Amino acid sequence: MKKKTMLNVSQEIANTINSYASIIAISAGFVTAIAGVLTYMSASTLARYSDEAIAKANSVSAEANNAAAQANANTEILTKQNLELQIKLEKERKERLELQKAVERRSISKKTEKEIRDSSARINRKLKIQIECNGHDFEAKTYAEQLGGLLHSLGHDVKGVGTGIVIQMGTANTGVYLLIFDTPAQLDALSLLGLTGVTTQIKQLKKTHEDGLDALVTVMAKPPYIG
Repeated sequence: MKKKTMLNVSQEIANTINSYASIIAISAGFVTAIAGVLTYMSASTLARYSDEAIAKANSVSAEANNAAAQANANTEILTKQNLELQIKLEKERKERLELQKAVERRSISKKTEKEIRDSSARINRKLKIQIECNGHDFEAKTYAEQLGGLLHSLGHDVKGVGTGIVIQMGTANTGVYLLIFDTPAQLDALSLLGLTGVTTQIKQLKKTHEDGLDALVTVMAKPPYIG
């Protein structure tokens, strides 16, 4: 007679169930092991790809930093070149101005002309003035004629532009000399011709001129331009 269990299951059935349970347990263990291996493999793969991504990001960052550093270096070079160009252009501009001043003719400025006119109106006296220059110096002769024309237009007795240099006041032989003779109008002559900036050197004499001149203006060569 077959032996029965508490659940009223025969021994053969129990053995069969036990065999299946063992198989299931073994299978479950095998599946768990496979799952562990797959989990490890996937984690390793993800870690490898993560390291590659970090390395690539670092490489891109390094390239960007190098590009930025090169851009900064290029900017510094361009800034230096631009500054050097500006200095060169400013130097050339000054040289052009110096050359222009060196070759341009003297002329009575609007400001000086106004001062002469205002001074002439204040003194209310007709002065007797001789203007001389070197007739061979075209620039000096032109300036002397301009000054003489202005004084003549204001009613002063201006002797024509002569060609003889009768007085030398310095060793440079340049500029415009003013000699003021001892006459009642000497202060007026000083105001009209000396204080308005027309002349570069002034000398007051304690003697009269044989022709009764109040002043003698001598136009010498143009002074060299000093920048």
